[in-house]
Amino acid sequence: MPSSMSLFPFDAMWRETGNAFRSLELVRAGTKAAAEGLDPSDLDRSAYPGGPTIGRMLAHAGSAEAWWIHKIWRKESSPDAWRPMLAYGNLAKPAAGPSPALAEIFRFLDAVREATRLALIKVTDPELDRA
Repeated sequence: MPSSMSLFPFDAMWRETGNAFRSLELVRAGTKAAAEGLDPSDLDRSAYPGGPTIGRMLAHAGSAEAWWIHKIWRKESSPDAWRPMLAYGNLAKPAAGPSPALAEIFRFLDAVREATRLALIKVTDPELDRA
């Protein structure tokens, strides 16, 4: 984020919680904007030799958020609808098949982010300091 950019809290959230969520939103918007024009074949291409594919890296962003925010912090089970994309975005295991369509990956990212927003909207700033 450029040093000249001001960060304003997300609406209806405590100040620090809202700033944290706004930061997540800015990064996600940048990631989606960068991926927007990718050809479907690009999603199955690795960004570097031997690395995960671009599609898996995108799905991994949602998988990591779902893991940390919902499973570890909130102690919630992931919805069944997320399971295929969670598995696809798990970089510790080999991918089973080609990348899903970019629109499907974006729907997953949006669903995870909406669940995160709903979880954080209830969090007060002092709660962020708890271990």
